[in-house]
Amino acid sequence: MLELRQPDVLVLGTGRSGTSFTAFVLGTALKVCMGIPRPKAIQKCDFDNYKELMQRLQPKRDKTKHRLGTAWESMIKPSWAVVNKEITPRNWLITFNSIHVHCVSNTKYIGVKTPILLWVPADFWDTVKPRIIINAIRTKEQVFNSNKKWGKKLGWNDEKWGIYEEIRDDVLSNLPGYIELDFSVERDIQYVVDRIKPLLES
Repeated sequence: MLELRQPDVLVLGTGRSGTSFTAFVLGTALKVCMGIPRPKAIQKCDFDNYKELMQRLQPKRDKTKHRLGTAWESMIKPSWAVVNKEITPRNWLITFNSIHVHCVSNTKYIGVKTPILLWVPADFWDTVKPRIIINAIRTKEQVFNSNKKWGKKLGWNDEKWGIYEEIRDDVLSNLPGYIELDFSVERDIQYVVDRIKPLLES
């Protein structure tokens, strides 16, 4: 029987707010297994120089974002299923562990990017109990502009944003605790590392 591990890190936040970037930093600079193996090019590297990390990976980032892996695609269906109460939070945790099966026994930290979980019922957090919850944020204007640049599939408008903000703030107010990463100014590896590394190591 699979021994279930609780997530060390869950990354939340609306689309285009820095969730993928956060997961990228977690999976590379902080060596958090985000659900799929790290590319061979970085598996054996110990990146203490975060500027070097960005220089080495930036040209390939767009093409390798999925492989740098957030297991996001793997967790869409179970995350929506737990939101819609079609599966239990324990079922979600079992799925989370199954996508980490290659690293769950030999990796210090495991996590996943799961923006959908901002919508889950309150009992989810009692069962899943992540050590660190990250909420990535940018301004509404930045999210809208980024959405226009990368496509309209997210369909953000003022009405949807208002509903999202209301639900998000209600959910966050009931969480056991979370850390906010504000990418309104810039996306910077060192900023993420400085905020998250001490929490991982504590």
